[in-house]
Amino acid sequence: MGDSKRVYGVSHDLATLEGPLLAFLTCQGARITQLDELLAAVGVDPAVRLAAPWYSGAPPAIPMRARASVITASAERLRAAFLAHEIEFLGLVADVMPEQRYNAALGAGNKAEVLFAAGSGLFDRLAAGRRAGEAMNAVFDRQGGRHFYGPVLQRRWPEAFACPLGESPIRSDYRLHFPGGPAFVRFEVEADGSSPQVGLASMLAKCLREMFMSLFNTHFASVCPGVTPTAGYVEDGRRWLIETRAARTLAGVPDSDLVRLR
Repeated sequence: MGDSKRVYGVSHDLATLEGPLLAFLTCQGARITQLDELLAAVGVDPAVRLAAPWYSGAPPAIPMRARASVITASAERLRAAFLAHEIEFLGLVADVMPEQRYNAALGAGNKAEVLFAAGSGLFDRLAAGRRAGEAMNAVFDRQGGRHFYGPVLQRRWPEAFACPLGESPIRSDYRLHFPGGPAFVRFEVEADGSSPQVGLASMLAKCLREMFMSLFNTHFASVCPGVTPTAGYVEDGRRWLIETRAARTLAGVPDSDLVRLR
């Protein structure tokens, strides 16, 4: 587990993300054979794909790249490791934010605020499942240049007193006093490289992104035949927007439906 950009970036082989991710879910007892089942397994309503026609095609079969035998063997090793170290893996949750929902959310704030709203929503979902009085630890990758999160946390959870435990340009720690038990919240630069949990979350996010991009490119291959698919990042995304603009205009798909505002 680790920073998905580093895990995936060397080979650009989806198996490097998909294999470990599916091993964790298999270890939990999930049986996943296509994208909608993966979405449901991480708490996402598969109907989110209906938010845009370019995501609503036939869900791709899973695993897309990883070998099923490798996933099964990895899951067995994980089960043995969890048992040996008395670790209980409770699962993964995610939030999929299509372009239009993201841009609408930006109308009420900046990118960091939108990401924190999504992340804190996941926090609430996880916190709802903990035992009474049980302490909770949450790690967020640093969002933007903010160093002091006390006021942000207090506004988000006014019922919990947010007590700073340490604040620096690299890491900021807080204790939140919830009625159901304390929560220790950390914001850290490049947390996906230092925290196994954040690393796994990063891998899940990247894997879902690539699967949605597969749907995206399949859809637009019929709308804009002959155009090279895009990975969706800035430079190649601009190339793709230019090359597909005429066909997309005829199809009624403006840039504003595909490009995030910030």
